[in-house]
Amino acid sequence: RMQAILGLAQQQPQKQEQHLRRLENELSRMDALVGELLTLVRLESGSTPIAYEDLNFNPFIEQLIQDSGSVAQQKNQTLQLNLCPNICTVSANESYLYRAFDNVIRNAMAYSPPGSIIHIESRCDKHKLYLDVRDNGPGVAEEELPHIFAAFCRAAAAGRPPRTGYSLKLDK
Repeated sequence: RMQAILGLAQQQPQKQEQHLRRLENELSRMDALVGELLTLVRLESGSTPIAYEDLNFNPFIEQLIQDSGSVAQQKNQTLQLNLCPNICTVSANESYLYRAFDNVIRNAMAYSPPGSIIHIESRCDKHKLYLDVRDNGPGVAEEELPHIFAAFCRAAAAGRPPRTGYSLKLDK
């Protein structure tokens, strides 16, 4: 992509500023991707210990949903949040947990049609917190479910029936 943008900048000097902005965006995206890959390698190798803290889940997930609101609004989607009234406290790394849930919710928005409702619901019991994300996307095949949280896994979604979702479980 960057080579193509450079080629366009050379061919269209009158649009050089526009192409430079696109190139800057691509470089920022690549920088973020490399950072994510380095974090993944460090976590998988065990060289970076994960710091856990007590986290009040309801305010945490409410903030995440609020942060995702603009993306949903662009697609005319609704994020419908239904939280367990008992505020659950989980031991987690807030940053990593945010990124994990943000990824699931953004995937739900990306693969759901415009105008749809994405349901996010939490429920608690004595030792576990459950977060269900239900969308109107094409779904994930049953045989692919064990692999969807593996790094770089992308499920083949073509031709699947709608009304599927994901259920995540955390030990408190």
